[in-house]
Amino acid sequence: SAYEMLVKRAETQAAQEEDIESEEVAREVEEAKTASASMSTTRRSNRQSPTAAFVKSAARAVGSQLGRRVICGVLGSLFKG
Repeated sequence: SAYEMLVKRAETQAAQEEDIESEEVAREVEEAKTASASMSTTRRSNRQSPTAAFVKSAARAVGSQLGRRVICGVLGSLFKG
């Protein structure tokens, strides 16, 4: 009968969709594994070494102090004169 043919067609289509979906999930899992494996080998830390942090901090302090002296000198010469 037509009903049986439609039911069989629907079951076949549902089975095909499940197969396609499981293949997509398997592909995504495989891609995630390869992506995480490549990330772990190429990923580096963004943290500075203690020496680099000290040098950077010292340079900022010197630059800040120098900047203050220049500004004070310029403003002092403008308002004294």
